[in-house]
Amino acid sequence: SDAEPPDKKYQACVAWLTCDVKNDFEVLVLTVLEQILLGNAASPLRKALIDSGLGTALSDASGFDPDNRDTMFVTGLKDITKDAAGQVESLIFSTLEKLVEEKIPRELIDSAIHQIEFYRKEITNTPHPFGIKLVLAITPALIHDADPVACINIDHDLAKLQQAISSGPFLETKIKEYFLDNPHRVMFTLYPDQALEGKELNRVKAELEAIRSTLSEADLEKLTADAKELAAIQEAEEDPSVLPTLAISDIPPEVQVIQPTPMDNLKQITPYEKPTSGILYFTCPSGLQGVSQAMLPLIPFFCKAFTNAGTQNRSYEEVAKLMDLYTGGILISPFSGSFYRNADHAHAFLSIQGKALDRNADPMFDLIKEFIKHYSFKDHERLKQLLFQYKASLESSIVASGHIYAITMASRHISPATHINELWHGISQYRFIRKLTEAMEDPQSLAQALTSLSEDLSRISESVCIRDNFKAAAIGSADSIKKADRHFNTINDDLAGIGSLTFTLPALDDRPGISHDGWHTNTAVSFVAQAFKTVRMPHPDAPALAIISKLLRSLYLHREIREKGGAYGGFASYNYDEGFFSFGSYRDPHITRTLDVYRNACVYVMDGSYTDNDIKEAILQVCSDIDKPETPGPASIKAFYRSITGLTDQMRLDFKSRLLTLDKQQIVETARTYFDIEDSMKGTAVISGKESLEQANRQIEEKGQAPLSLHSI
Repeated sequence: SDAEPPDKKYQACVAWLTCDVKNDFEVLVLTVLEQILLGNAASPLRKALIDSGLGTALSDASGFDPDNRDTMFVTGLKDITKDAAGQVESLIFSTLEKLVEEKIPRELIDSAIHQIEFYRKEITNTPHPFGIKLVLAITPALIHDADPVACINIDHDLAKLQQAISSGPFLETKIKEYFLDNPHRVMFTLYPDQALEGKELNRVKAELEAIRSTLSEADLEKLTADAKELAAIQEAEEDPSVLPTLAISDIPPEVQVIQPTPMDNLKQITPYEKPTSGILYFTCPSGLQGVSQAMLPLIPFFCKAFTNAGTQNRSYEEVAKLMDLYTGGILISPFSGSFYRNADHAHAFLSIQGKALDRNADPMFDLIKEFIKHYSFKDHERLKQLLFQYKASLESSIVASGHIYAITMASRHISPATHINELWHGISQYRFIRKLTEAMEDPQSLAQALTSLSEDLSRISESVCIRDNFKAAAIGSADSIKKADRHFNTINDDLAGIGSLTFTLPALDDRPGISHDGWHTNTAVSFVAQAFKTVRMPHPDAPALAIISKLLRSLYLHREIREKGGAYGGFASYNYDEGFFSFGSYRDPHITRTLDVYRNACVYVMDGSYTDNDIKEAILQVCSDIDKPETPGPASIKAFYRSITGLTDQMRLDFKSRLLTLDKQQIVETARTYFDIEDSMKGTAVISGKESLEQANRQIEEKGQAPLSLHSI
C-alpha cells in the first residue's frame, strides 16, 4: 500500500541446493522434513521464525521445491527490517542445530507421514482436476528422465523411510546433511522499492527509444507495414472447422442430481453415503443472526483465529500437532449469497469443515468439540501473530488477484450479498485489518487493542456456538456417518443457549451506491472492472447471459484487451447466483482504452456480429462448466449447500434445457435488454498506480465524462 513505509517490507531467506530430482527416496525425505519443519503452527522452524517477532509470515517460496533437476529448500521471513536479515539467518541455523541435538519429537514425524498418507488417499478436483494434478506431480520426473511412477507409488520408499527412522536419528542426520553441513546455500535478501515497476517501465521506454533512434526510414516503414499486417491477422475470421468439436446433440440434457441417503436413527446429520476412499467429510454451517453489524467485518479474521489460536484446554501448538496427526484439516469459513427461494433475502453463515480417515473420525470430532465448546482467544501474542500474518496475505494478494478485488468492488452495489462479499473478501477487508494492525504498532495501545480484539472474537463465538444453531452433513461410509451423528449430537446437546437456526443475513445499514472509483497502490499495471445488474438463474434470460459471457470473452475481449491492448487477460463473466454481469482485465497497461472496449463490447453483442457456430461453441463451454466432473465428497457438499440456498435440481435442469435450445435471435434480444444501459448504471472499479489513475481521469474529463473518485488502498 502507498500509505505504508517500506522499511519493514524486506524479505530474507536461506535457500539450499538439495537432492537430484531423480532420487525418489531423497525427495520423499525432504518432503517429510518440509512438513516437520514448516508444515503447521507447531512446526519448530516455522514457530521459531514467527515467534521471533522479526517478521509477520514465512518468506515467499518457503518450502521444498522439487520442480527442477536440482531441487531446493527455502525458508525465511517477510515484512522484516533491513538489519534483521542476519538475525533471521542465525535463527534458522540455531533452530536446526537445537533440533538435531534434542531430536525431533516422534509425534511430529508421525503427523508428517500421516499428512502424506491422507493426501495420497484423497481424490479431489481442487485446485485442478485430479488427472491434471497427477500429471503435474510427475512432470518434473518426466522432464529430467526420472521414474514418473515412483513419484506416485511411494509405498516402497515410505516403508524404507519408516525403517530408517526406527533404526536411529535418521532425519536428524538428514538435517545436518542438507542444511547444517551443506555449503551449497545462499542468503537472499529482497529489498522493497515502491518505484521499481515505474523504473522498469521507464527503462524499457528508454531502451525502445534508443533502438528507434537507430532505425532508418525504411526500417520504420517496414515496422508500420508489419503492424498493419498483424492488425489484419487479428481481425481475420478464424476457421474453427479445422478443430475437432462436439455437436449440441452430444450433450446430455440432464444434470447431476445428488440426494441425501435415507438412513434411520440419525438426529443431527444430513447423510450422503458415498465412496470416498476411506475418508469422512464433515461440513456444518452455523447462523450469524446473533452477530451485531459492527462485528461483521471481523468475521473473516474470526475464522482464521477460531482453529488457530488454541483452546481453553490446549495451546495452539498442541492443537496444530493433533490436527496434523489425525485429520486432513479442520477450518471454518464465511459464506454469503442470496437465497433462491426468497430472492429478497441474503444468507450469511459460517461453515465448520473437517475431513479425516475413517479410523480417525473420533479424534477429529474431539477436536471439533473442543473448538466449539472450549474456544479461547486469550493468547494475545498468538492473536497478534495471526492478525499480522492475515494482513500480509491480504496485502500480497491485492496485485496478484487485482482483477478479483476490482470486480468485487464494482459489483458491491448489486445486492446485500455482494455488499457483504466485498466487506469480507475485498478492499474493505484489507483496510479494516490494516486499521487493526496500526493500533498495535504503538506499544502504548497494544495491550488494549489486543484485549478489545480478544473480547470481540469471544462475543462472536458466544453468538455462533449455541445449541441448535448448526445444520450438519457428513459424506462417507455408513458407519462413519453414524459415528459423526453420535458425536455431533453430543456436541450440540452440551452447548448452552437455544438458537433459532436461520442463515438469513443480519440487516445492513448504509448500502453502498454504484462504484465509480479508482484505488491506487504500488503497481505499474491496472485492473479494470465493470459490473451491472441482470437476472439470476431461474429467469428465462439467464442461459443467454451465460452464452454472452463466453462469446465476448473468446470473440471480442481477448482480441481487444490482450492481443491489441497488451494486458495479460480480458474477460467477461455472468454471475447467475447474484444476477450480475461483469467485465475485467488483468495486468492491463491501459485504463481509459479498456473502459472504451467494455462500452464497445456491449455494442458488439447487441449487433449480433457472431455466427451460429460461435454460439454453438459458447453453449459447449457453458455445458463444460455445468457438467464438470466432481468427486463424491465435494459433489455431495455442493448439493448440501444448494439445499440450504434453495437452488433446486429443477432450476438447474431448466437452465440447461433452455441453454441447449438457444438461438441467435434470443441471444441478441437478451443482449439488447441488459446491455443497452448508461455507464452511470454500471459499477466501475480500477486498481492501479496513483499516476496512472490521475492520467486516466484527465483523459476521461477531456471526453466530458465524470472522473473516477480516487482512494488509497
